[in-house]
Amino acid sequence: MTSNKLIYFLSLFLVSNLESFAQINELGYIRSTTDTQSYSAGTLIQHITYPSTGYTRSVFSSNPYWDTSMNKWRFKQMGANDGSAIVIQGDGGFDFVIHPSSGNFGRTMTHSEFKEGTKVRITKEGNIQLMNLTNKIFWD
Repeated sequence: MTSNKLIYFLSLFLVSNLESFAQINELGYIRSTTDTQSYSAGTLIQHITYPSTGYTRSVFSSNPYWDTSMNKWRFKQMGANDGSAIVIQGDGGFDFVIHPSSGNFGRTMTHSEFKEGTKVRITKEGNIQLMNLTNKIFWD
């Protein structure tokens, strides 16, 4: 199953099974929130194929989303401003991105800054790359 088909399937699942919790935004993303306010943080699926994102295909994230009007990633204030994402790259790879909280306020990042939070990358060839690690790696 290609990444776009997977995103489409997940989108249909969210819409058909979580109608009371899912919101389809005019910018083309699906957000599941814990309240009725459209600006609150939540889990979302978003298609972000733009030159400013290096033609990244899609993202499944908790809090951060790509704001097309600003050409930046936005993190909402939710008692903190942390966020994590699985980013599907244009070349077919996957990045697992994590950004710890820097306070109880919203924040923005460029795509390059956002990608600096990549901790694990699975390349299109199936190789696993561990990145930005300060501790030893243990394999079970």
